[in-house]
Amino acid sequence: MNNNSLILINNRSNNTGSNLSIRKNYLDQQCFNFRENKNKIREINNEIITTIEKETINEKKEIENAIKKLEDKVEKLLDKDIMKKKKKQLDEARQMMNISLQNALDIFQQGREIVMKKPIPDEKKKYYIREMKKKIMEKLYDPRDIEMFNSMFSNMIFIVPQQKKKIENNNFM
Repeated sequence: MNNNSLILINNRSNNTGSNLSIRKNYLDQQCFNFRENKNKIREINNEIITTIEKETINEKKEIENAIKKLEDKVEKLLDKDIMKKKKKQLDEARQMMNISLQNALDIFQQGREIVMKKPIPDEKKKYYIREMKKKIMEKLYDPRDIEMFNSMFSNMIFIVPQQKKKIENNNFM
């Protein structure tokens, strides 16, 4: 028998009803070694962290000061009238973009409803709806944006809620 391995033995001389026993001393030694090394690792790790923190105090302060200086400069730049004007223009452009996107979605929904009411096979309906989506996407986005959008959302299913307003313009197709 190898004394360095954990061995399960048949203990027939013991009348306690247990057929197996573990070499307790060996197991105890292994558990002790594990705990000792775990504590040693913890101590060494703490020493490393403490040393790094102690030896880099000045560099850390320099970085913090540089970040504070940068934040102050950015804040001063954003406080200038020209930057406030640019921010207002940015907000207006975002708002117009959102309105245009919503209007394009409304037109797509109208076109979709028209196609769904047509007495044509479902495959043709799906084809027309896909083509409408493709043409609207091409008008809204450049090819790089479309490719990125398609790769990000290729495995997702979108459910667009039905709109409650009545279709007034049926000249989509």
